[in-house]
Amino acid sequence: MPIPKNWLEELAAEWLQLDGYLVESNVPILSNRVGGRQEADIIGARCTSDQLEIVHCETGQLAEGQRSVESLRKKFSDEVCQEVQKRFVRMFCFPTQGNVTYRKVYVASYWSDLTMTGANELSIEVKTLPDFIRKDVIPTIQRWKENPVGYGRARGGGITLPEGHWLLCLIDYLNGHKLLK
Repeated sequence: MPIPKNWLEELAAEWLQLDGYLVESNVPILSNRVGGRQEADIIGARCTSDQLEIVHCETGQLAEGQRSVESLRKKFSDEVCQEVQKRFVRMFCFPTQGNVTYRKVYVASYWSDLTMTGANELSIEVKTLPDFIRKDVIPTIQRWKENPVGYGRARGGGITLPEGHWLLCLIDYLNGHKLLK
């Protein structure tokens, strides 16, 4: 798995991994006619009974008004989403007629109100970083701690997150010590 390109991609990857998804970062999707290629920042996939769940997560800033909204539209175009779905259907040997859910998530570390208004009109879950941490990351950490598969309680009685989840460990610490608003 390639290493995520920045800390926000890393946070999204750790969040999905902790929630039980197989995660890939910087997934090559489409080649451009003049060279280069499009990549998906973070893709998580998992099978539950007869369903393949795919979470396609892009990260960045939404500060350029309509230009940012158009960029979002391209990142989650039908063509891109179909290629991602084909990749994971093959990877999981999932029946092509099977039930696949595809969730589109964009996490913005910076945003303008104007851009958020336009972005929210798309069929994409657009989240500000504070909302993502508060409504997605922290509840995932709490759910995992209720049933830490493969991990026991620490000597002090607490449950620690897997070692490789640096950013989740930091958020858990800050949250546990009431340092997050």
